Order: sequence, then structure tokens, then C-alpha cells
Amino acid sequence: MSENAIISIRPKFVQAIVSGVKTVEVRRRIPPIQAGTTLWIYATLPIGAVVAVAVAVQIFRGHPDELWASFGAETGITKEDFDSYFEGTASGVCIYLGHVREISPIPIRQLRSMRVGFNPPQVISKITAEEARFLEGFSRPV
Repeated sequence: MSENAIISIRPKFVQAIVSGVKTVEVRRRIPPIQAGTTLWIYATLPIGAVVAVAVAVQIFRGHPDELWASFGAETGITKEDFDSYFEGTASGVCIYLGHVREISPIPIRQLRSMRVGFNPPQVISKITAEEARFLEGFSRPV
């Protein structure tokens, strides 16, 4: 059984992922996930809901220059924004997203009924198989 996690992403980037313009999510810190993890995509405020699901098909770690050379066109951001984001760090992560599907929003109140005291992760947070089944029960294709 694959792992599941919730990943927080700004709404404009979520839209780029759902539309297929952005197929790679970049992160400064290496998230505690592995290839094959199902990612429940939480669109940060003002949306504040899980709105899509994807699979972390592959995870690449490396120096920002190497990551840009390999995946820049798939990040959905400019080179300037990429460099600014990675300024001061010698390594980063590119998560290649596949099997993306938009779902009807699962708002924060539903997420809090899944886990008492739930707060959206700053970056990424693993969830249990039971919590993933809970989310699956609310996920409806858009």
C-alpha cells in the first residue's frame, strides 16, 4: 500500500498543476516522502481546501542549478523566481507529479473532522491510510 501525504501549495500553482502547465513541484527542504506517495494537494488561503490529488512519480534531489537544468521548464515559474526561492541553499528537491486529478474541494472543517486539531502543513505532512480513505470518501471529480 502506498503512502499518503498532504502538501500545501499556493492556489496559483495548484491551478498550474491541475492544468498540466506545472508537472514538477520544487521544495527547498527534502520532504519525508518517497516515489509512489499519493499527495493530497491543499490549496492555501484564500481557498483553504484539498482540491486535487497527484502521485509523486519521482523525486529528484540536487543542487538548484542541476534541478533547473533538468526541470526548469516544468516548474511553472521563471528562472528568476526559481533562483530567488533557492537562494542560500545548496540543495533542493523536484517532485515529478503524475496522475493529477482535480476534485471537489474538501474544506478545512472536513479536514478537522478527519483529525482533531488538524492544521494544514507548512510544507508536507504524512497521513494515515485511514485518513486517506476518509479523504477519498469526500473526493469527487470536478
